[in-house]
Amino acid sequence: MRSTAHIIKYTIISAFLVLLSTLLSLNLVNYVLAQDYFTPPATVVAKITALLLGIAYANALTVGAWGKWEHYVFFPGSIAAGVYLVLVNVNQTHAVNFAALTLCILLYQTIKATALKGLFVKFQPRFVYKSSTKGIFLVFSLLAASTILISPQAEAPIDLGQKIAETTVKQAINLTEADISLKTLLQDSIIGLNMQNQIRDQVNSLLQPYRSFLTPLIAVAVFSLVQALGVLVYLVFSITISAFLWIMRKSGILKVEYQTTQQEILSF
Repeated sequence: MRSTAHIIKYTIISAFLVLLSTLLSLNLVNYVLAQDYFTPPATVVAKITALLLGIAYANALTVGAWGKWEHYVFFPGSIAAGVYLVLVNVNQTHAVNFAALTLCILLYQTIKATALKGLFVKFQPRFVYKSSTKGIFLVFSLLAASTILISPQAEAPIDLGQKIAETTVKQAINLTEADISLKTLLQDSIIGLNMQNQIRDQVNSLLQPYRSFLTPLIAVAVFSLVQALGVLVYLVFSITISAFLWIMRKSGILKVEYQTTQQEILSF
């Protein structure tokens, strides 16, 4: 029988996971639909990073229910619900399929993390949380990559040449800060536009034989970018998790219990 405090705490954490999952999914989908894949605004990167870290910490709080049936249902279900609420506005079929995939991935990682937790006499957060946290990062990396493939924009060819041209001209303007006359020349609307058009045409000409592969390659690249963010987030998480759990114990949100265990030893 679960105590009232246990039910209240886990309900609040589950609701918080739904909120964080919805916000993170929304930011990733907006990032993908903007098609600014390789030069996203710093604010977008900061939001995605902060939300990934927030979900990692929320996952850490669920440890009070590990091994209990509700954790196997509500932890994967909370994140899957947030993912579904966002993807259903992009593609209903994909939303259902991806929510189911999210449930499977997180259920597997939850079972794996719970089993790993039981191997330690003293709780080791850096090792125990690694499995479930990797599962979370995998889900949202796949979300960003798959959205590229199923979004309406995927049906139209990506004008990568135009994006490269715009970025090149912007970088050229930034690099000519010391030369006022050259910077003014580049900022001239006609000259700048002509330069962009020339670069765009040359890049698109080079990419023309491989155009059918561009969308899948960009999806793989975006998957890798989100995974790289996940690595950085986990580095911060692994450094701070011990202090975070100490604060949670001192505040009464988590508590320490001890139990007697038997160790299996093989001998002659």
